[in-house]
Amino acid sequence: MELAFETKSLREICESPIRAKRALGESVAEMLKRRLADLRAATCIGDLIAGRPQQIEAVGKPQMTLARPIHDAGGGGGPISL
Repeated sequence: MELAFETKSLREICESPIRAKRALGESVAEMLKRRLADLRAATCIGDLIAGRPQQIEAVGKPQMTLARPIHDAGGGGGPISL
């Protein structure tokens, strides 16, 4: 499964543990690291045990989105496109 991020900033946070810790704090950065490992290990959207997957309109191959329950001071949350 291929991951695509909504913004360049989100991709940079997800790909850099140091940036994730700075932006999210150590606890949330660790949760993000584990969730990204789950996403990368999944062979299909059905392998994921949480996130309310939904198919979205896209050009080319089928795409799915997951609700992301990120708990931060601002309430966070929103879709992650896959």
